[in-house]
Amino acid sequence: MAQDDPIPANDEDEYEIRSACSGTYGGQDVADCVERKATKSGQLLATAEQQMIKHIKSWDESDTYIQNALQTFATSQKDFITYRTSHCAFHHALNGGGTGYGVMMRKYACIAALNTRRTHELTALSSRLPAR
Repeated sequence: MAQDDPIPANDEDEYEIRSACSGTYGGQDVADCVERKATKSGQLLATAEQQMIKHIKSWDESDTYIQNALQTFATSQKDFITYRTSHCAFHHALNGGGTGYGVMMRKYACIAALNTRRTHELTALSSRLPAR
């Protein structure tokens, strides 16, 4: 099991994430690989969120707009988590009567894909904010 599994590209979907792990491992190792991708994507998302807050705070804009952006970003973060939870529960439901590693792989691949997309979005947005 490799510890340095690559983070999925912005356009990789859940199936492609699972497939990337399936090509290297088997059984429990595939599930572990997909879970590592979800964990790593969560870490990268947390970093992107911290960077977004940093960029908003140093944004070349009046304090009123900075505070508004910080508040709406906090709401956006909560809404993203709600969406991710609901969307990945839907993916889990698509397992039907499936059991075993596939159930968890689908869940973790969904989390990894959504975290990665959100990370790319935040990184792009924060890089475009002019600093003071």
